[in-house]
Amino acid sequence: LPGLLAMLLSQKYVPSAKLQDSPQWYQDAMHALLGFCTGYMIYDSFMGYIVEVWQPGKGPVLSADDWMFLAHHILTTLYMTSSRWIKAGHISAMVLMYNGEFSAPVMNLHFVLEKAMEQDCYKDATWLPTLFTYNEQVFSLLYIICRVVVSPFVIG
Repeated sequence: LPGLLAMLLSQKYVPSAKLQDSPQWYQDAMHALLGFCTGYMIYDSFMGYIVEVWQPGKGPVLSADDWMFLAHHILTTLYMTSSRWIKAGHISAMVLMYNGEFSAPVMNLHFVLEKAMEQDCYKDATWLPTLFTYNEQVFSLLYIICRVVVSPFVIG
């Protein structure tokens, strides 16, 4: 998140700016950041939506929610790749990435709490479901603010 913010603050904010007008160090760093994000999306899609839902003899069995998240990963990968390919739109891609990653710590805590509640060693922790519920509400609110409310305004 700090490296992404440093990149965004280092150049004039023009969402449709052409990459070749930027210094070489900036172009290299932008390719690294967008490449890292693209790699993560591919990895997360494979691990979360193929490996974790694999059923022998059937293959991956996806729920309606899984298809939605998988579509999000595919579209994000296409957006990051296309901005690198056409050498424009990289600033808007990085702004969306920054807004999305702003909610990541709360999302990661959500995942940890969810997995903790599945463990026998936490079955007597009466506070855990309450903490999970609060975290779920905070994450939902932060997600909506960062990704639904703010993002359309900053890229437009």
